[in-house]
Amino acid sequence: MNLCKVCGREVKLLLELKNSAKTQSVCATSSEALEVPIVPITVYYCSFCDFYQIQDAGIRFYDDQEYYLTTEISETQRNYQIWLLKHIQRYLVSPVAEIGPGDGYFGKLLSDRYDYTGFEPAKKSYDECKNKKLNVINAYFSPHHEKFRTIIMRQVLEHIVQLDVFLKDLMASLHEDGRAIIEVPNIDRARELNRLVDFCPEHLNYFTSSSLSLLFSACGFRIDETIKTYNQEYLLLVASKSRQFKREINPMKLDNTVFWGAGSRGITLCQLLKAAPRYFVDSDRNKWGKFIPSQAIEVKSPDFLFKDKNINSVLITSFFYFDEVYADLLKNDFKGTIYRVNERNEVEECKKSST
Repeated sequence: MNLCKVCGREVKLLLELKNSAKTQSVCATSSEALEVPIVPITVYYCSFCDFYQIQDAGIRFYDDQEYYLTTEISETQRNYQIWLLKHIQRYLVSPVAEIGPGDGYFGKLLSDRYDYTGFEPAKKSYDECKNKKLNVINAYFSPHHEKFRTIIMRQVLEHIVQLDVFLKDLMASLHEDGRAIIEVPNIDRARELNRLVDFCPEHLNYFTSSSLSLLFSACGFRIDETIKTYNQEYLLLVASKSRQFKREINPMKLDNTVFWGAGSRGITLCQLLKAAPRYFVDSDRNKWGKFIPSQAIEVKSPDFLFKDKNINSVLITSFFYFDEVYADLLKNDFKGTIYRVNERNEVEECKKSST
């Protein structure tokens, strides 16, 4: 049984293309070329992910000391890479790593502006990168002692055998607020044109926008952007580490405190903080005189609070109505301290000069 690399479901045999050379890299001699075997390309398809994959033929052409692929000879490609840098610039933060910089043209654009490290296993490509004075490591990418804030990978993911393992390593190498920027061929474009020649033994994975997004989501990333580029021939995905809930809220001890906001967030917050406010305040008159479940704390009107001179502080529990409630407290000359819960679950004091 063949399983989808993205979702793990069973994939269906779609087609088999015969008479394909095992490698599409040109050979140094005619005798070497004649030794390259002809192999079939067996294409499997996952309808759930809209993902295509072929069986691994064991090609590791990056290990070839003479392997070299350059795009900088093309004016179209140079212009595209200049455009690409401008497009992703808002996401780029040093230090930046590039996996598979190839001829180093894009790496040079990056290194002129950012703290840059490249990972290039092909010796000839590595030498070309060094000729461009790039900081490049002659090795396959692996979890690095340094955490990167941006990792860029262009035209590499389609070659990876174990996608889940590779993306786990990618995740481990990113800073907590880091981003991955990925470019792959767009198989959807080839499908529209019935371009069977896009299948080759060196490309194991064939992504559509949906399958690429699903893969990164399943591996713990949050998708920030996906677009089609280069006349829809490429897919560009920007993803960051997903954030998960953490129990990082501390008990609160404040004397003569009132909670403003008797909605679900305010009630839950009171429980999480293990707080004991004197009472709740809410602008909804339908809640006045009612009681908070499990704690039996009464809900009162804003006017009651404004007349109560014994209250030392108010905690505004609402995120949505904070500005409105805060302005109301200032308007009615509340003399006590005003608190809020920020997005990091920290109770913080509001400065009276802010609005």
